[in-house]
Parts: sequence; structure tokens; C-alpha cells
Amino acid sequence: SVASLDAVSVPINLQINTTGLANFTEGTKSFTILTTTGITNFSPTSIAITAPGFTGTGTWSLAQSLDSLVLTYTAGGGGPTYTSWANDPLKGNIAGELTTDDFDNDGLSNLVEYALGKNPRVSDQPPGTLVGKLVTFTKGPDAKNDPAISYIIEQSTALTGWLPVVTDNNPANATVSFLLSATPKDFARLKIVKN
Repeated sequence: SVASLDAVSVPINLQINTTGLANFTEGTKSFTILTTTGITNFSPTSIAITAPGFTGTGTWSLAQSLDSLVLTYTAGGGGPTYTSWANDPLKGNIAGELTTDDFDNDGLSNLVEYALGKNPRVSDQPPGTLVGKLVTFTKGPDAKNDPAISYIIEQSTALTGWLPVVTDNNPANATVSFLLSATPKDFARLKIVKN
């Protein structure tokens, strides 16, 4: 627990002590490793995670979840992917389409439809909700468990110079949210990144 965290120029090097993981079983797990009253300038690209001696087949990731940093282990093999969703006739059923395409022409790319659990064959609007000043997006059931997907909310006061304010790829979080400020003009947008 810390007062605040400004990660603007400090890369985060996280080394996991694997001696405590002797009885570790493969499966998706999340651990809150830091709680604070404010996190600024957090970017998952400035994080290096190592786990020397760890025998698991999955991947480790660190994400911001409101005022916490959450370490997540995503089990290896057989997990959800954009491709498996796109090829599933009961879900995406858009095999061969690019992630940047908009199969149903509703303004949401196929990747965004996957990330938000929408139907790429039916026009879906709106992708999020605004209650008071809280902007919230619900994660898709497959995509939230896909370690390749990151949800990034960016903020601007002039529709230019967008800055990331929330980055979340924690499968334990069903939604990703941001509280708009009290300034006269405050804008937020959701960016989906597929690593």
C-alpha cells in the first residue's frame, strides 16, 4: 500500500520469487500487489516480468485496475483467442475477416466486438454506458480471459492529445471504468489493443 504511484519514467521490473510456488497448479489467477489512492502514467509496455525457475506454461501480466496494480497469471494452452472466437459459429462466425474490418457496419471493428462481447453480425450500439460521470465498458466473456487483449481508456479535454488513464487486462474484472473529471470538457474513449 502506497500513497500514490507515478510511473511516467520508471520502468517496472517485477521478479516473481518462484520458491513459494512449489505447489502451483496451472490455472488463471490474479493477485492485487499494490493499492494506492492514485496511479498515473501507468503503461503495460514499461513492465518486465520474470519468473526464473517457474515451470508453468502460461503468461504473467501486470495491469492497472482503478487504484490497484493486479498481477495476473493466465494459464497456458487452449485459452480463448480472437481467432477461436471468429471461427466459432455460435459466437463470431466471421472466419477470414480482419480484426480491423466491421462485418456488420455498426462502427465497431471486429476486434472491438470481440473485446466487448458483441455480435459482429448484428448492429450493436452503444458499446459502453455513462452514469453520472462514470464511463463503463463491459468486457466480452472470451476476450477478458485472452492474455493478448488489453483495455485502455484514454482521456482528453480537447479531443486531441489523448492520454491513457486506465489500462486493464485483468480477467477478474468484468468491466473497465473511468470517472470523468469536473472540468467543463472531459472526454474518454476506449482503445482495444491486441498484443
